[in-house]
Amino acid sequence: MRRWFSTILLIVGMLAPGRADLLVNEVYPNPRTTPVEPVWIELYNTGPGVSNLSFYTLTVDNQTFALSGTLDPESFLIITPTTLGWRQAFLDTLEQTALTFLQLPIDLGIVNDSAVLRLGIGQIISRIDWAAAPAEGQSYERSSSGIDLSVDPTGATPGFLNSVTPIGDDLALAQIRPLADSGETVIQLTITNRGVSQVSGANVDVYDIDTAATDSLGLLLVSEALPPIDSGFSAVLNLRLTLDGVYRPVIARLSDDVRTRNNRRAAIAPGAEFPPLVLNEVLANPTGGLLSEWIEIRNRQDTSIDLTGWWLGDALSSVPLPSLSIDGGGYVVLVQNEFAFDNFYPISLGRVTAELAGWPTLNQPADIVRLLSPIDIEADRFSYFTVWDNNQSWSRGEVLGRENEWGRSEVDGGTPGDSNRVRFTATAEGSSVEIESRIFTPNDDGRDDELVIRLDPAPADGYTLKIYDRHGRLVRTLIDNQPDFRGEYRWNGRTDAGRQLPTGMYIVLFEAVGLESSKTTVVIAP
Repeated sequence: MRRWFSTILLIVGMLAPGRADLLVNEVYPNPRTTPVEPVWIELYNTGPGVSNLSFYTLTVDNQTFALSGTLDPESFLIITPTTLGWRQAFLDTLEQTALTFLQLPIDLGIVNDSAVLRLGIGQIISRIDWAAAPAEGQSYERSSSGIDLSVDPTGATPGFLNSVTPIGDDLALAQIRPLADSGETVIQLTITNRGVSQVSGANVDVYDIDTAATDSLGLLLVSEALPPIDSGFSAVLNLRLTLDGVYRPVIARLSDDVRTRNNRRAAIAPGAEFPPLVLNEVLANPTGGLLSEWIEIRNRQDTSIDLTGWWLGDALSSVPLPSLSIDGGGYVVLVQNEFAFDNFYPISLGRVTAELAGWPTLNQPADIVRLLSPIDIEADRFSYFTVWDNNQSWSRGEVLGRENEWGRSEVDGGTPGDSNRVRFTATAEGSSVEIESRIFTPNDDGRDDELVIRLDPAPADGYTLKIYDRHGRLVRTLIDNQPDFRGEYRWNGRTDAGRQLPTGMYIVLFEAVGLESSKTTVVIAP
């Protein structure tokens, strides 16, 4: 009788859990929807022996499930409603670590839920509670101090040491943020020491990703030595590069340390040709018969661009642009009310317009207009501090040297869907008058028919641009004491009345009122 009793005690002792070696280690309540991922819970066996899962139950979302199977020491178990779906969604993880799976019809609440592990249906062994929703694709992890959001670059660490668990030397590439700056690319890197001691002598490299070669880092673009970083502190680096094209995929990599999962981050960076689209004209003060604000966007590229993924906004909000294409070098006019716009402007067969749902109403007399690219980088912005009467728009220069300057449209109503005609306000010190060629032949043969005059004067109360013959007689007035100016003027050799002038020498007089004047001799040749 004693032998049977001893045998029963031995069997029970082998199967019983012995102590609380199982932990609810990570929960994933807000999976990505693209691609579709399932929810999951990770258990971890901290003990030296195999855990018999049949002694445990798991309660989530007010449902209790009996567990089954075993879990080896220092091993992870993934509990999910679809093992196949999990394997498909986390294929990269399966290639790097061994996992045990248990398929149960669990459902996790995104907020105000818990995952509770019990011995049978009684003693609570381990639990994770969460009140706030994590970001899509981000888990809650167990740490030495409690429960924290994952800081892993992928958002979760199934089958790996939790990202919030401190270890020895552990520099993490916490953020990579590409920026565009006057044709250059700035790669802003935030590097955090998540380890328990200072790290010195580390390095960060940025590569141009070779998309044609699997697992290739591609061409090394820049390498930078890091300063010593104390535990719990961060360093921010701004690395300047010159990259060809509009967009370039890059990857930053830290020196290898104890935890390598957080040593890399990839991003799409803007190249020298970014942005491909720019804000080109803004009418924020519709008056009279015009009952719609509008904003024009220009394609600076030679090829067409789809607006999908682009956003337009003001200082406070933004809305997605419609899925339509802009031809190379073309324009699209985004309107607040398409019916009101079409009712005011004459029909133009080449003009492309689109009404935006949720139009970001432009404030008067000042506001900011922003154009956001599909790579989450601000492509362009325009700030204005006044609005014009007579439906005159704010217009961007399109002539050489004036592409980034804004002024008032010469045309009442602006030039939506067409090349801008702009009067600029002086912004630079020192007067400048540039004449492309002082000898021209206005004979309508298509060569040198016009005199091109470019202006870049100092701020003044007014501007005058007139042309005189060699006897001092006024023959043509291009600007007559006006408060603003265009960047470029053209003279076809005719008087104000349209009469063709004879060959000979003429004087171009430019005046910035109250400052200075300049005289330039030009010649009409036969």
